[in-house]
Amino acid sequence: MHYSKLLFLFVVASGCFATGQEKAASDWESKYEKLLQSDPAVRQKVEDGQATKKEIIQWLKSKGSQEDESQKRNKIDWDEKYKQFLQSDPDARRKLQNGEATKAQIIEYLKGSEGIGEKKSRRESGSQKNGCDNSSQKGFRKLVENGQQREYILHVPSSYDRNRSHPLVINFHGFGDCASEYAENIGQVLEFNSTAKENSFLVVYPQAAFREKGARYWEPGDNGTENILTNDVYFTRQLIADVKKKYNVDLNRVYAVGYSNGGMMAYDLACVKERFIAAIGVMSGTMLGKPGASVKSLTPVIHFHGLQDQVLPYKGNQHYQSVPDLLDSWRQHHGISRASHDRKILNDGRAVADSYLGPNQQAAVVLYTIKSEHGKPGGHVWFSDDIDGVHPNQILWDFLSDYDLDN
Repeated sequence: MHYSKLLFLFVVASGCFATGQEKAASDWESKYEKLLQSDPAVRQKVEDGQATKKEIIQWLKSKGSQEDESQKRNKIDWDEKYKQFLQSDPDARRKLQNGEATKAQIIEYLKGSEGIGEKKSRRESGSQKNGCDNSSQKGFRKLVENGQQREYILHVPSSYDRNRSHPLVINFHGFGDCASEYAENIGQVLEFNSTAKENSFLVVYPQAAFREKGARYWEPGDNGTENILTNDVYFTRQLIADVKKKYNVDLNRVYAVGYSNGGMMAYDLACVKERFIAAIGVMSGTMLGKPGASVKSLTPVIHFHGLQDQVLPYKGNQHYQSVPDLLDSWRQHHGISRASHDRKILNDGRAVADSYLGPNQQAAVVLYTIKSEHGKPGGHVWFSDDIDGVHPNQILWDFLSDYDLDN
């Protein structure tokens, strides 16, 4: 997490307020609360006294004012861009002809996907400053759609056999991270790629988009747009399809796992209307809210969390529900009785596994509480210390591999 960069933004913001019309105070209060909920780095600064509520709201206002001024300075001929887009995109022409989209809607789509003037260039320059050199990593791939581009690292284990279908695991990195560094740290150093080799599954390490908070992060929630930059659920679907083009992937056995903010993304994929993820695994992550009544799918969940996590506290706080409460909400969503609860004390008490299994072990919910590992309190990490002689990577895979889209 780029704490120094965020602090720099707060300092600079204090001297660059615009004089344009301000939004209502309640609106800025809402934006402030939303930022704290979604960004552990900012929240930590507030709790440590390094930034005040007033400074953060001023920073948010300055960003909005700068973008407004940018729009005024960069008048774009959207009619011309609209014409060019229709010429280059047959699907857009079809939707227009069939009445599925209007000219105004297409122009709004273009504005949202391309950004406006200086805002776009600032985002791109910020992306470069963020230091992600994914192209140097083995397995680097680009996904290009409608002029938008996303990146990912694909690990194909030596055990891959193109003559048979293989499971696919999508592993989402944490807030501010790079796919290349994450693939190296989790895939190589912490041996997730070795687990893939031993169990013959492919791994994708996708890259989050560089967004308005000045960092790369996942934004849970399907906003309904078919845009790989602004809709991470849609991007995930297209990512799977892109891998499927070249590799023999079993679409009934696609799994999502994630660390921290990546865990939020994994939880979000368990909430889509049309289920396409067979099961999810979360390391030191959380979910904003609970699975609502509109969520019909019963996606199995396994979650690992440190008892002393200082970023996403195990016991929760004013911004996040406690981890046990979160997992219990999934138990209730799955309709699993409390009577099915099974608790195992592991590693001489340093870890505890709480499991809730539905009939025939379907719709399972499992929580591993890590009190300590490698001689240190269980914190905000991807866990790597053996649990009763089994690596957490293998425990994770053993759980995921029990499920497919048919159960």
